Amino acid sequence: MKKAHPGVAYLARLAGVPILPAGITGTAHVGPIWRIFFPTGRITVTFGEPFDLPTLDGRVGRAGLERLTDYMMRKVAAL
Repeated sequence: MKKAHPGVAYLARLAGVPILPAGITGTAHVGPIWRIFFPTGRITVTFGEPFDLPTLDGRVGRAGLERLTDYMMRKVAAL
């Protein structure tokens, strides 16, 4: 899994909306862009239950956003 950017947590917290976790597997076998039209493997998209970010007191800095981002990625990894 790739590392997520903290901007996702920032936008979700700013908007006050729940997050819908989605996991995509099987993309390692896609290959070049033209393989989208002639796939050689199976790509699976799995959606989890929506969740809200935990509340953090005060102003949330970069470290707080990274903690929230890690929390989101643990939810995606659990799919």
